[in-house]
Amino acid sequence: MNFDLNFQPNIAQKNNRHGKAKILSADELLKLFSEGLQTDRDRCIFAICYFTTCRISECVQLQVSDIQNGVITFRKSTTKGKGATRQIAIDANLKPFLDDWMSERGSINSAYLFPGRRGSKTGHLTARMADEILREACDRIGIDGASTHSFRRSGITNLHKQGYAPHEIAQISGHRDITNVSHYIG
Repeated sequence: MNFDLNFQPNIAQKNNRHGKAKILSADELLKLFSEGLQTDRDRCIFAICYFTTCRISECVQLQVSDIQNGVITFRKSTTKGKGATRQIAIDANLKPFLDDWMSERGSINSAYLFPGRRGSKTGHLTARMADEILREACDRIGIDGASTHSFRRSGITNLHKQGYAPHEIAQISGHRDITNVSHYIG
């Protein structure tokens, strides 16, 4: 029996919603934001997910009042496990995406930053709809294996590469257990 003792298993990307979310390269992110995502709203949604490392479910539930004085507030009631409210300073790279969307959004009569369709049960865009938007964008530009969670994982990996300590990343991303942060870093 022959086998290679130097075998290195590859970390599987998501396949049919199983496995770890793909970490997007800088080139893939640039292509998504410049060519794949078609509207200011869509670019803003995924920019928030990337620059704040939030989950898509937290992003779509943001209210206009959650963005004040250069800070985004993720309310305890919208976080996974309803752990704690967290506030993230709006990064200089995120600000133009927010400004463009807020300008286009205008005075839409909804408390939600990303309102749902008229008659929507939730009142806001759903995570499922955001997933469909991303799938279409990825198909448009030929990126395989990305999911809405790819922006969270890519953002956390970027923070790690910038030298943030695991406890700082956990505070930003809302992880209660620091050991979980390592699962996001690629």
